[in-house]
Amino acid sequence: MKKASKIKIAKTYADALFEAALTAKCLKEVARDACALKNIDCLDHLASPFLSNKQKDELIDIVQKKLGLTKTSTDFLRILIEDKVLLHLQSVLDVFNNRFLDYQGIVKVIIETVQPLTKAQEQILIKGLEKKLKKEVILDYKLNESLLGGLILHIGSIEIDDSVLNKLKTLENMMKGC
Repeated sequence: MKKASKIKIAKTYADALFEAALTAKCLKEVARDACALKNIDCLDHLASPFLSNKQKDELIDIVQKKLGLTKTSTDFLRILIEDKVLLHLQSVLDVFNNRFLDYQGIVKVIIETVQPLTKAQEQILIKGLEKKLKKEVILDYKLNESLLGGLILHIGSIEIDDSVLNKLKTLENMMKGC
């Protein structure tokens, strides 16, 4: 039997969590839980074969109480452990978060720059993107000193590269006759 890809596993479980949260009418709360779970590094230990099911349940109860997780999120963690796919949790949460934002009419744009934009530049960029995409936009920064200047925008699977590095590479290729 062929193993499922990481992307397919993440999408399958993220879709299941989204639908469960929607059905339970706790989508916003589960989205909050997903953000909290993204910041917990120790959850990978729950996938350890050296822990008994009882120990895993006790650890999940501790995490649930510490983070105030919903029943839907807590049950979901138990399912990931039972199905032996907890190691994919971060990918599942990323896919879930993207689906939640899309459901809310929000687009997450990842912006790569040498240094963060000023507030004025950020507002101009957000307004321009919102006008073009016809959705609310939130920015997520990724600093990249190799760009030399300019920026790269990642909108879903679309990449807009307006960096100095890209312009230099384009100029170099033109000079080579490529």
